Amino acid sequence: MGDVIEIGWRSTRVLTRDNRLVIVPNSVIGMDLITNYSIPDKIYRVETDVVVFDGPDIEYVRNLIIEASTKTESCMKILYRSSYSSSQGQE
Repeated sequence: MGDVIEIGWRSTRVLTRDNRLVIVPNSVIGMDLITNYSIPDKIYRVETDVVVFDGPDIEYVRNLIIEASTKTESCMKILYRSSYSSSQGQE
């Protein structure tokens, strides 16, 4: 994800959130669906996978993540946060 800086005949230049310039061939862009997150507004949702190995209490880790997101200015102060835990690989 990032901001489109320039659209040319052969490629599009995108500046990512970590300030990297990515040059994407237009033929690649034309092969997939593109979502414009800046219209109608600049608010969007990000989903992230967090892998926690055996040992820590999952609820403790979940609460740490929620607390950190609450204290981060760039995160919206939303009413509902959800998490999903899975015991994949455990017998």
